[in-house]
Amino acid sequence: MVGVSSFGNIQPAVDRITARLEADGFEVIHFHASGPGGRALEKLAAAGELAAVIDLTTSELTDLVTGGVYSAGETRLTAASAAGLPQVAVPGCLDFTNWWVGQVPDKYRQREFYQYNVEIMLMRTNAEEFSTLGKLFGERLRAAKGPVSVLIPGGGMSQLVGRKTCDLAGNELGAWAQPDIDRVFVETLKRYLPPGAIKELPHHINDEPFADACVTEMIEMMPARLKPARR
Repeated sequence: MVGVSSFGNIQPAVDRITARLEADGFEVIHFHASGPGGRALEKLAAAGELAAVIDLTTSELTDLVTGGVYSAGETRLTAASAAGLPQVAVPGCLDFTNWWVGQVPDKYRQREFYQYNVEIMLMRTNAEEFSTLGKLFGERLRAAKGPVSVLIPGGGMSQLVGRKTCDLAGNELGAWAQPDIDRVFVETLKRYLPPGAIKELPHHINDEPFADACVTEMIEMMPARLKPARR
């Protein structure tokens, strides 16, 4: 059984990964990255119920850093490492924090936003937060007892690429795509992990080649006895 963290924002990638894994004979369990899902992923990984993890949607860590409503707590991205499970980690949807509409804290009210639906307001992650996230990612994955690979979607971390950011009144501010800001995460992460553990791909996270790379990377790290026979 393989754990895959998911979000509707990157459903095409989740669906592609799931189809590929199931075609290879794996059972897939999804963990919606809204807090309880991340906690459940950590719990099952720690209990030895999973053979591997594709942690595609790590956005609960952004909410942990900022105080957002979808935080999964301090143990997120730790259990698979402690259990020695093969894990592919992706900064999926790390480019935003989730807030309830109308409940953004005062200290963030001057930031860039996108209203995702009637309930959720997304706040664009800034350089300072990406620096913190790169450090957090790196420290937690550096402690892994098993194989780890971080795949970076150079074409964007979420489906919001191509959208515009706005202020809380709905006035347009600029582009959601901010590759120089996103780059802060990658450069910080490189200080904590060896070069071979980080693979930068030119694809958007929802592109099929990126999803395929996640599956291939996971299978390559698995013990021979668990790999699909046809491989």
